[in-house]
Amino acid sequence: MTMKPGVPYEILPEETKMNLAPIHITFMMACYTSLEPEAQLGERHWNSPGGKETRSWLIQNELIDGNNRATDRGEAWVRFICDTPLPEKKWVRPDNVHLRYPR
Repeated sequence: MTMKPGVPYEILPEETKMNLAPIHITFMMACYTSLEPEAQLGERHWNSPGGKETRSWLIQNELIDGNNRATDRGEAWVRFICDTPLPEKKWVRPDNVHLRYPR
């Protein structure tokens, strides 16, 4: 889904939101950038219950392969993450959250 500039994340349909924890992105980036993601993240983190669950999720979603390397789909996801614009800074009046600057 292409986000339109100025469309708040909160109004996107629920099915388009990933709702992932940062560990998913951390592990994906390690598998994308390193020939040894386990060494990069540390063996304890890599082999922790959360690490194993995260790697399993990445494999099930075809983002990494059995050798912990990014697949074409994983590489596309990393590019999407890197292409995401930074949030805009908005000033909101506490007495009227609908007044935002800049508009």
